[in-house]
Amino acid sequence: MIPKTKTKTQPTRAEVMAQADERRALMTARRAQGATYRVIGQEFGISTSRVRQIIEVDQSRRLLKNQEPNRVSLPSRVRLALSYSIEEPEDEDRRSATSSSPAGWPRTPSEIFTAA
Repeated sequence: MIPKTKTKTQPTRAEVMAQADERRALMTARRAQGATYRVIGQEFGISTSRVRQIIEVDQSRRLLKNQEPNRVSLPSRVRLALSYSIEEPEDEDRRSATSSSPAGWPRTPSEIFTAA
């Protein structure tokens, strides 16, 4: 009889993403404390340029999240499709004059997202 060996299970995608988020937050915190990219890179075992990239992405995500909190939750392809398919009218009069949507349908992004 062949003995059963314990198989190592792969971490789930959610676990991997949580670890990456934690690492990114630690790097950003170390940078805020005044650590250089070189020191942070040595602590995490990565290059200084990779540390800079990770911190810049984290800062841009935080900035975007603060400016437009709902935008971050949409994938970039969905945001792009929405930007092509939805146009803001110039003013209220023009919207009612040029509307081709059936009565009662939302016409602007703000109406679409608040209609739910």
